Order: sequence, then C-alpha cells, then structure tokens
Amino acid sequence: MAEALDSLDEGDLRALIVMSIDAVRQQMTEYKDKAATDESSMLKLQKEKRELLRQREEQDQRIAAAEAHAKALLEEFKNVAPEPPVPTDAWQLWVREPAREAFNVQTDAYRGQ
Repeated sequence: MAEALDSLDEGDLRALIVMSIDAVRQQMTEYKDKAATDESSMLKLQKEKRELLRQREEQDQRIAAAEAHAKALLEEFKNVAPEPPVPTDAWQLWVREPAREAFNVQTDAYRGQ
C-alpha cells in the first residue's frame, strides 16, 4: 500500500484525504442520526410504559372498587335475606308428615287397598 501512496501525486493525495474525511463525516452523521432515532425510540417506549402503568393502576382501582361493591351487596343480601328455617320436630311434622301421608295414600291406592 505504501508503494501505491508513493506513486500518487499531491493532488491525488489531497483528493484521497478529502474523500476519507467526507466518508468519516458521513459515518458520524449516520451515527448521530441513529443515536437520535434510538433516543427518540427510547423516549417513546418510556412514554408507552408510563401509559401502560397508568392503565394498570386504573384497572386495579376498578377491580378493587368492584370487589368492594360485591362485598357490600353480599352483606346487604345477608342482612335482607332471612336465614333458612332450622328443621325442628314441629317443622318436620308440619311439612313432612302430610307429604308422607299423601305418599302412603297413593301407594295404598296403587296396591288396591
């Protein structure tokens, strides 16, 4: 390569140096543009991340509000709805015995008694 440089005259060397400098400037410009694009992309991603976090917080708040509302409705329902009756001997006689008698009557009628 040294022989090739020795064979060039001063004008050719200057043109080679200018071309090298232009190539370096072009690369620097490309790197700066890429860095600006990367920075812009990074800022855009950070903005999207903040937006997603805000949406997540809103969703968590809506879920918490819905859970609280459901618990309040459940408590209200518990206070309004009566407890089911506890079977007692009197209750069994009042409800079950007539049903048993009706069943026995139907069974006896089927058997021909």
